[in-house]
Amino acid sequence: MNKLQPKSLKEELATHTDKLKELGFVNESGELTRPVVTHSESFADELDDRLKHEPEYAQVGELPEMHFLQDRAQPGEEPVYPHHGESNDIIYAVDHFFPGRKFAAAIECFAGAGHGGIKLRNSKSLKLGAPINAVDVNPRAIALARANSTINDAGIQYYQTDILRDGFRSLPDEAKKPGETLYFGNGPFALTPPNRKLEVCRHGGKDGLEMNMGFIKASLEHGSPGDAIVGVAYSRIGTAGNYEFEDRLKQLQAEGKRFTYKIELVEGAKLWRGYNGKKEQDNPMDLSMMTAKGEPGSNIYREYESMAQAYKEEGWDKLAYVRYSIEISEPVTEQATATRTEVGEVVG
Repeated sequence: MNKLQPKSLKEELATHTDKLKELGFVNESGELTRPVVTHSESFADELDDRLKHEPEYAQVGELPEMHFLQDRAQPGEEPVYPHHGESNDIIYAVDHFFPGRKFAAAIECFAGAGHGGIKLRNSKSLKLGAPINAVDVNPRAIALARANSTINDAGIQYYQTDILRDGFRSLPDEAKKPGETLYFGNGPFALTPPNRKLEVCRHGGKDGLEMNMGFIKASLEHGSPGDAIVGVAYSRIGTAGNYEFEDRLKQLQAEGKRFTYKIELVEGAKLWRGYNGKKEQDNPMDLSMMTAKGEPGSNIYREYESMAQAYKEEGWDKLAYVRYSIEISEPVTEQATATRTEVGEVVG
């Protein structure tokens, strides 16, 4: 599969009308049944903040234009999260952690609307013709991602899979190339009150962390020494400065999983967009600020206030948006190594 060739939306639709009709995204009049967003639109969303801290991030904006159909969920349907900014973060993180490396295969978890894999197809991190396979638990996400892959000529294969239950066992053997496979994913970890899980794909707290760890465990079990895992996640930070996400990785090492890892705080990223757009916070964010998601006295204000208080009582006082890389190690006896990079400081 060659890199994507930039085409207008009209050209893409003319090429794939029959297939998109079959998938249910073009009606009998030849009109799209979903709104469209472009890569350049999604990239511009947080560009100014990010470039202040990492000028190299601009390389993501140099990808050819791509068009993505958006979800339009009906009442009772599980919505599909588009992963706009996060998919850009993934593409940047792969080259950031593994500069110059070209993977022979890629496997995506939490595919959502397909943005991540489609953008990776056109990045410089894959060998020519490298297969990309992707999974998501939501059948509506699979359908939307297939349509987006079709429009953008990405040639990605999608599978409906419960990653916590089945791992990557649904993928064909040729999906991976031992020692040359990239596993990547943007799992949910938005701190959300337990009774406000309006979108399964965005719910957070412990459930969101378990989804991220499920992806990492599945990748470690499916992968081979030399394979890489890249992702982005939220992590609570304890009063002692420990990252909850890192604590969980150390648990895996203690259980005998062999890998090295790096975790970096993503500066200039917005943790959330404030309730009704009223307030934004750079990370790391003090958990007490989460009550800014609503008017004082409102239900949402009280729910976030209660959750923040509960987390503080558990010893967590901040929240950070992080990117991470993991490289699977040979099964040797020496202790795996780790680094966490935070504001330029490397901590052993």
